[in-house]
Amino acid sequence: MAMPYRSGIFDSIIRLISPLVFLLAYILDPVNSANILGLFAYPGKSHFMVLKAIMMELAKKGNNVTVVSSHSINEKLENYNELLIDPPLDYWSTIKTELGYGDMFEMRDMSTRETYQMMNLIGFTTTDYFLENNHVKNLINNAGNQQFDLIIVEQFFQDAVLMFGKIYKAPVVAINTYSIENHMSTMMGLVIPWAHSPQDFLPYCDRMNFWERLHNTFSSLYSEYNRKYNFFPQQHSLIRKHFGHLSEAIPSMEELEKSVSVLLANNYIPLDIPKPMVMGIVYIGGVHIPPPKNIVWDIKRFIDDSPRGVIYFSLGTNLKSSDIPQEKLKAILNVFKKLKQRVLWKWEDEYLPNCPDNVMIKKWIPQSDVLAHPHVNYFITHGGLLSIQEAVYRNVPILGIPIFGDQHINMKRATELGFGFKLDYHNLTEESFSWAINELITNPQYSTKMREISKIFRDRPVGAMHTAIYWIDYVIRHKGGEYLKPAAVDIPWYSLYLIDIILFIGFCIFLSVITIILLVWLIYYIRNRYKENQSYKKIISKEI
Repeated sequence: MAMPYRSGIFDSIIRLISPLVFLLAYILDPVNSANILGLFAYPGKSHFMVLKAIMMELAKKGNNVTVVSSHSINEKLENYNELLIDPPLDYWSTIKTELGYGDMFEMRDMSTRETYQMMNLIGFTTTDYFLENNHVKNLINNAGNQQFDLIIVEQFFQDAVLMFGKIYKAPVVAINTYSIENHMSTMMGLVIPWAHSPQDFLPYCDRMNFWERLHNTFSSLYSEYNRKYNFFPQQHSLIRKHFGHLSEAIPSMEELEKSVSVLLANNYIPLDIPKPMVMGIVYIGGVHIPPPKNIVWDIKRFIDDSPRGVIYFSLGTNLKSSDIPQEKLKAILNVFKKLKQRVLWKWEDEYLPNCPDNVMIKKWIPQSDVLAHPHVNYFITHGGLLSIQEAVYRNVPILGIPIFGDQHINMKRATELGFGFKLDYHNLTEESFSWAINELITNPQYSTKMREISKIFRDRPVGAMHTAIYWIDYVIRHKGGEYLKPAAVDIPWYSLYLIDIILFIGFCIFLSVITIILLVWLIYYIRNRYKENQSYKKIISKEI
């Protein structure tokens, strides 16, 4: 007899029991007051939002947490010791100078090679600056005098920092603040099919045509080449420079990457493209999103007093709206002043010339809290992952204007899922921008689809923070994650993807074909010689 479909009551019971399973794990095998060191070399503010949320939660749970970063949590928290990299490195100025860009909006047409060149440069300059800091030097030189139960790092092109796991002989948990990259296959033993998993810097999704798959394959191969022959040597030189005076042997970069016990990836379904997974990679997308807090009075009044709702406009923490070229800025302002809705705009300068009456500008806006306000109906964004996660979590449809990096693939995914769409920066004119905003406001499909996607994103056995803390405690309890990784971590990438097998089979087929051709030719040759001999014998016999 067929089993009846689970009732809604049974589903509710399962949802209630699932968090208790995690709680039971804490009770049976608790972690008490572990000493945890967080090392975050990348000075990006948006990245630190994810890292800060996790480290603060670890401190609140009674762990002794030391964090080295460029940003303060700006509050007093027991068990939380912050060592600041001050002043923070202005790495974007270096990037623009080295790569010849006037501002970040000019980076919209970067090639794959230029993108990796930029990431290598970011990785080298930020890591070197981080390791030169006195706080970090003290940690390096005093490795034998203090002990940490766990090292937490950000996995974002600063791989030399993984050396701290070696000198402190502690397990390492890495937090990836954007998404899972294809190169992480060799790091975590994850077989990522290039056929439906595009590189983060490509504007493709999981259903690629032949030419897109070809482009993705070459980009993935170039990524492996770049890491092995450009990125790894740069990072290894930093290890020799800053750790070379220690007695600890310096391992290869491949060995250091494999030392990561668990990778916490800041993404979740359906925003990330579905792919095969391994136990050592754990999705924690949305971990940085807290319950909404009160908004400062002037912004709150501006939103509350908007009878037709509010459009929120922000290009994130790296891109600056104040750097938008004058021609495009004029087009945006002309469209805004015709709207019946109000516009709350993250604008980095004190003054915006010709600012319409229905527009409020602010240097910094509590984005997640603003998006949670019921009067904020639409979001114009650059397509950064954290912004999209907050929009989905708060159920606000989006219009994206991606510029570089993973913003293109994020907006591609948003468009395919139907909760938003992309306006190409090249085509941003008064007419196109007006059409895009009108489409977002008047077409109900984006709001309808966003409600559906928001439910899926929120639907998980336990919350993102509970998941992150559980797996961090797991690594501390078991002193690593040895049993979470498959043997694939020790297999070269070309073997992992069976490229050597394919080449071998191809060679065997080629050899077989050549052998057959030679045999046919030999048979044909022997046969012709035989005929020639027979003819010759006949001629000789006649002459005799």
